[in-house]
Amino acid sequence: MKQGKLTKAKLVWHLKHEYWKYICAILIVVVGCHMTVLLTRPRVPDEQQLNVYYAGPSEAYDQVIMFGEEIKSAFPQLQEVNVNVILYSGANDFRGHQQGGIYLGAGMGDVYIVHQDFFNSFASSSQQDFWKPLNDAIHSGQIALPEGMDLDKGHVGANAVLEMGLSLDEATEQQKAGKDPDETTLSPGIPAFEEDTVRGIPLDSLTGLKAAAGIDPADMVVVIPYFAEKDEMVYEFISYLFENYR
Repeated sequence: MKQGKLTKAKLVWHLKHEYWKYICAILIVVVGCHMTVLLTRPRVPDEQQLNVYYAGPSEAYDQVIMFGEEIKSAFPQLQEVNVNVILYSGANDFRGHQQGGIYLGAGMGDVYIVHQDFFNSFASSSQQDFWKPLNDAIHSGQIALPEGMDLDKGHVGANAVLEMGLSLDEATEQQKAGKDPDETTLSPGIPAFEEDTVRGIPLDSLTGLKAAAGIDPADMVVVIPYFAEKDEMVYEFISYLFENYR
């Protein structure tokens, strides 16, 4: 059968009515290539990767992400260091809080660097097990911290005491003198200040994080989620932060 001559008008009509077929073909090729890369790329063993989650404000999103490369260079045993960002602006940021809750609920991440409000919200009476206790690792020296470092902000249950303008030491002295802070100011179920457990390490003194990662250390805390299984690696990571970014 003799085909008609291809004209500009026919070509325009064809592209106008059949363009979706070309778009579908391109999408199929792109998706196919992507899946091929995912399926054929060697998977990094879990013990050779570190997943860091950052929950806080960031004016340098890309710099925070790239911080993983700097960490990786300091830990030759790691093939991959992933830094994931949860944009979180404070106590009233419902979206950031919800996103963080989804990640935690799904058991994602080996270590979290979070805003103080984020730490506090997940350290409530019904949720305090979201963060692992760090007392033993600190006292044994597995987490190397500056001598005499103030850990008040990392105590679960200390928030009400701190809001009253007292340090834990001052609160303890008042307790010994029979002047306990009013227990009604403590959130229901939060352990009293004398029973506090350190579950977070304040990063206020790590001013070098601003230049290295675009992270303002003020009101930031590093924590280990309850489900994490790389404690020794994370202890080394936290020690590295305090050794290199103060």
